[in-house]
Amino acid sequence: MKQPVVSAMRKARNVFVRFSDEDDFLKSLSRESCDIEGVAYRPFQWSTDFTEDDEPSLAPVWIMLPGLPPNLYQEAFLRNIVAPIGIYLRRDNATRCATRTDGARVCVLMNIDHELIHSIWIGTPRHPTSIFQEIEYETLPAFCSVCKVQGHNVKTCKANKIEGKSSKTLQVIKSRKVWVPKDKEDEAKTTGHSDKITESPVLALEDVEIEVTVLDGGKDAGKSKLGSES
Repeated sequence: MKQPVVSAMRKARNVFVRFSDEDDFLKSLSRESCDIEGVAYRPFQWSTDFTEDDEPSLAPVWIMLPGLPPNLYQEAFLRNIVAPIGIYLRRDNATRCATRTDGARVCVLMNIDHELIHSIWIGTPRHPTSIFQEIEYETLPAFCSVCKVQGHNVKTCKANKIEGKSSKTLQVIKSRKVWVPKDKEDEAKTTGHSDKITESPVLALEDVEIEVTVLDGGKDAGKSKLGSES
């Protein structure tokens, strides 16, 4: 391998590695064990729309094509076979040398945020001479479309927990305080002192029906505020 050129990037956690040989680049991108002295790293292929703030959803993935005939182990054939899945990167040594004939093992650069393809037809679908090929994914990393980060998915994303909560609408009855004047005639009949009657406010309770939205579960449910009417 020729010595690559390593450059710093805006974020200290990222480095830019430039290869002069395409085979060296493909081997480095498709490595199954990505660590340096025990520290794991993730390789990304640079492109014009690459940004350091969001990790790309394109990742090298090793797949197995079980039962694929050995006469289809050539790179030209494999490149066309895996085209619906992703971009062909390389095949492993056992497939290249045909020392294992129970299937082909290939690394492809694919969008891990898309729905997986688990089977394809090689040739005309359902034709007697065509091959129905199953696909097994060996090293499929998780990707979160919310955080734009590899390593976890939307279901396990902490930032998506609040957004993913379902809400329900319910009817509640809330009492409010209303000041109303006392009736003079009723007061006079009760006390018998009509000349001393003065208007005095009394506290009455009036039921008001309001609609609120409450988030299900967790501490967020306590943050919902009841509305009030004036």
